[in-house]
Amino acid sequence: MSGTAWFLVLVAAGLAGAIAYLGLRRRAAPPPAQADASPIEPARLHYPEELHQRIAEMRNELGPDTLPALLHAAISDLDRHLAVFDTVDDPQDETRRRALHSFIGILDTVGCSSLAERCRQLQDRHHNGDPAPQQQAEILEQVRLLRDEILDLLSRDFQGAAAPQSGGT
Repeated sequence: MSGTAWFLVLVAAGLAGAIAYLGLRRRAAPPPAQADASPIEPARLHYPEELHQRIAEMRNELGPDTLPALLHAAISDLDRHLAVFDTVDDPQDETRRRALHSFIGILDTVGCSSLAERCRQLQDRHHNGDPAPQQQAEILEQVRLLRDEILDLLSRDFQGAAAPQSGGT
C-alpha cells in the first residue's frame, strides 16, 4: 500500500474510534434526575405571539367593530371542525381531511402560520395513509388552546362585542 492509502486508513480508524468513544460516553451518561411528585406542566399555546401580532394588525385593518365578528366566526368554525375529530372514528374519513384543510385556512387568517404548517404536514400524512395519531393529538390540543386564547382575547379586549347571530340552524 502507498503512503496515502495508509494515511487514509489511519484517519478512518481514528474517526471510527472517536465515534465509538462519543457513542459510549453518550450512553454512559446518567439519566436526568426526576422529582418524585413533580407537577404536570399545563399545556400552553405554542407561538402565541403570532396570534397576538396578527390580531393587532387586523384591529387596525378591520376596526374594533368588525374584528370581534371575525373572531367569533373563527371560534364557531374551530368548534365545528374540532367536533369532527371527536365523532368520526375512521382516520381516513373525508370529513377529517376537510376539517384539517379548514383549520389551515383559519390558522393562516389569525396569523398562526407555524401551527398551520403543522396541519399541512398532518394533512399530507393523512393523504398518504398515515393517520399520525400522536401528531394529530398534539395539533388538536394546540387548536383547542388557540380557541381558548381567542376567547380570552375577546372577553378581555372586546368586552361589549356580542357574537354575531347566524341565519342557520
